[in-house]
Amino acid sequence: MGFMAVQYVILVFPHERPVFLRDIGSNMYSVGPYFIGKFIAELPGAIISPVVFGSIIYPIVGLNTVYPWKFPLFRKLLNLID
Repeated sequence: MGFMAVQYVILVFPHERPVFLRDIGSNMYSVGPYFIGKFIAELPGAIISPVVFGSIIYPIVGLNTVYPWKFPLFRKLLNLID
């Protein structure tokens, strides 16, 4: 999963760099708002991909399939609700 994330950045960065530099040069926005906007836009994909991957792999490798609420994601969500 980590290598997939790094590969995405390596492939996208060269295409976005000229647009970013043009927008910074014309004072459309600064680095902070660009970074925050990009982070917010990519956050759903960064959450959904590992959850789907983990939901598929977790039972396949035989990790605690008896009690689904012991799946780490569900435990984290239950802790957030409490």
